[in-house]
Amino acid sequence: MFFGKKKNVAPVEPQLVAPMTGEYINIAQVPDPVFSKKVLGDGVAVMPTEGLVMAPISGKIISVADTKHAFALQADGLDILIHIGLNTVELAGEGFEPMVKAGDVVSVGDPICRVDLNLIRSQGYALYTPIVITNIDAVKELTTHPGTGTAGQTVVLEYVK
Repeated sequence: MFFGKKKNVAPVEPQLVAPMTGEYINIAQVPDPVFSKKVLGDGVAVMPTEGLVMAPISGKIISVADTKHAFALQADGLDILIHIGLNTVELAGEGFEPMVKAGDVVSVGDPICRVDLNLIRSQGYALYTPIVITNIDAVKELTTHPGTGTAGQTVVLEYVK
């Protein structure tokens, strides 16, 4: 007998795929000390070239910022923050169209937000988008993969718990 084993449950891959298409960089390169100094946790960042944000891992949406610029997910025991742009909270939601709400369950590559990159740029905001594991103490090892990433496809971060 197989007590305690779950059937038909695919294991979560210990990785995050690109939530946005663009150029991925080390989080230390983000020109905001909250992210570059890893105050909120560790991860990777993207300079997006397309405005569709996708789920980087299968999990549950924990929160959507009232200002629509940030999303928190829980997956595989990790808390993950996607923060679209720097200081974009000041836009009060303008230019962001969430496609999920708190409590929604998402799979890798599911759309979670549309972003008007041109509007954000025209308002003078930087588009750096950090993807941060906020409970980084749950991770023993983190490997990021800088370079061009395609939303929903390219692995940009791997972790060992």
